[in-house]
Amino acid sequence: MTACGEPILCQPAGLAACASKKCGMRLLLGRYGRLCRWRLSFAAAATVAACVLLERPGLDLHLVAAAAGAFAGSAACSAVNQMQERELDAFMVRTRNRPLVTGELSLKNATMTAVFLLAASSGLLYLAGGPAALGVLLFIVLCYNLGYTLLKRKSGWHLLPGVVAGGLPVLLGAVCGGAAGFRAWSATLFALMVAWQLDHFRLLASRHGADYQAAGVRLPWYFEARFGELFRRSLGLLLGFVLMLCAGSGLMESVAGALFLVGLGLSCIIFHLPRRPAVQPGLRCGRWAVVLVLAAALGERFLLW
Repeated sequence: MTACGEPILCQPAGLAACASKKCGMRLLLGRYGRLCRWRLSFAAAATVAACVLLERPGLDLHLVAAAAGAFAGSAACSAVNQMQERELDAFMVRTRNRPLVTGELSLKNATMTAVFLLAASSGLLYLAGGPAALGVLLFIVLCYNLGYTLLKRKSGWHLLPGVVAGGLPVLLGAVCGGAAGFRAWSATLFALMVAWQLDHFRLLASRHGADYQAAGVRLPWYFEARFGELFRRSLGLLLGFVLMLCAGSGLMESVAGALFLVGLGLSCIIFHLPRRPAVQPGLRCGRWAVVLVLAAALGERFLLW
């Protein structure tokens, strides 16, 4: 068996060496993929690309630069985060298999990777959105790697900069598309992403509370079980309020705007549905609601373009 778990049959030495090299490359890419959390980085890139298209329809190198820059920036933040938390991650079952904890990657390799990715992200985003895009990237790094990461063991308010950083790809995409800042649709989507991330963190806390306690992570008081239902319903009411504001802002004048509001309304309803934290159906529904809303909005823009 190879290190990847593939059987080595009776074959010439050259073929066996080739299979071993291929397996080694796969393992190496897997380690760097876990360091950069490629799935999360891909989601950030997809969000930025969708928001660019909402502002500036058309498939061109400008869009590619914005999406690639967002992917590299998110990957750099994740790498730096794991460098900062390598000791904390060792205490948690959920994170103790990360490559810096297991020794699969050295701190030097992780540092070089983070520097390269951050430099690549800065260059690509400057091409896509100029100084404004670089400003948003810097704010994301400050929120995530300074506010969220460094405050974990000091204050339960560390989640605030964390969820802000998670919603800022919406603004980054809008800026790369030519917007001067938040507009009605981007502000609404940002609020929706922040709300869903808060609920996501609350569900993680309910499932991995012992891990967080062992690692010394401070959790907000409103994550306690007795406040869970109130917290979730409060988020639903907040999104409902945002929905009413957007309904009066002219979004209903287009098909995309109407579908956007429908998706937001469904999200508000989902927040009020009972669910079990272990299954997290609310989180899954929220993700699909955002995907469907963006797909509908993008579809309408391309039909009119």
